[in-house]
Amino acid sequence: MMSGQQRATYCFFSAQYRPTVGGVENHTHYLAEEIVTHGGQAIIVTSALKGLPEHEVLPSGVEVFRLPSLGLGGGRLPLVLHTPKTHRLLKMLDMRGIDRVVVQTRLYLLCLLGVNYARRRGLPAIVIEHGAQYTTTGNRLADGLLGVY
Repeated sequence: MMSGQQRATYCFFSAQYRPTVGGVENHTHYLAEEIVTHGGQAIIVTSALKGLPEHEVLPSGVEVFRLPSLGLGGGRLPLVLHTPKTHRLLKMLDMRGIDRVVVQTRLYLLCLLGVNYARRRGLPAIVIEHGAQYTTTGNRLADGLLGVY
């Protein structure tokens, strides 16, 4: 928490988030809710999913930005699309007064975007690694390319 009455704002970059089910999604969700519970602000930047709004504030107070993405590998490898909508959402994010960036894993391009976002704005950032191997799809060619990546 920031000193005085100022509330710290944490921005999580997580390639996938709820309703997608998984360990990273849960980790992001519960960390963000704890920050809000303790008086901070939490923002999650994630990949867009069909049928979900590009921007919303959850009942818990956690704010979510969903960037346009292409879901490769059955959605397991979302690729952020650099579109006018993406840039508009990132400009909205800039207006949130972010104090710290938390990047969930190193494996996704959205997470690289998060590291670059923090670096360009001079924000402290931390990358939390959640696995020891790369994502697999079950397709030998795709898995070979992911291994190289």
